[in-house]
Amino acid sequence: YILKMNTEEISFVELCENIDKLKKIKVDIEAANLKIKELQQEKNIIAPSKVKVQSIKINSSFVMYSLVSLAFLILGIVIYRFSKSLGVITSLAGIVGALYYSFLNSKYSAAERVSMRDAEIKLKSIDNEIYKKNEALESLHKGKSQLDYIIEEYKVKLSIDRQVPLDSIKDYFRLVRDIKKRVIAVSYTHLTLPTKA
Repeated sequence: YILKMNTEEISFVELCENIDKLKKIKVDIEAANLKIKELQQEKNIIAPSKVKVQSIKINSSFVMYSLVSLAFLILGIVIYRFSKSLGVITSLAGIVGALYYSFLNSKYSAAERVSMRDAEIKLKSIDNEIYKKNEALESLHKGKSQLDYIIEEYKVKLSIDRQVPLDSIKDYFRLVRDIKKRVIAVSYTHLTLPTKA
């Protein structure tokens, strides 16, 4: 049975290199999948919908502050009929408050726009990186398929079960090759020994 195995057709060095390449590709595939998951999580954290929620809060507070300023302005006009100085002061307080809030809001809006733009740039960068990782992953899977096929051929040539781990193939090959050499050496010495007459 062992003599029928084609260990001569298989280069041990090539076998080891292919097994090591397959192991490395499997590790690289796991690392690429992990990196893609991390990038997806990062993308979900930066999602623009969360940034837009802050914008909605700012706009609702702006409306509220504008209504309060308008109320001060109207109250100032009403008070102006009774006391000119108090009415002017109340109206000016409403105008100054509205101007102050407009200044703060525009400053915050500019910062928010910069933040939104930075978030969009970061999201595009993450999308590009995910795309590149997916392409690399596809290439790794093609390489893995080719090496899986080669390893399966080794298993067929060595009559090994398909479930045998990669490291065991090397050991099995060495064992079969050594046994085969010994059997051939013993049969050769048995054939060449002089027989006693």
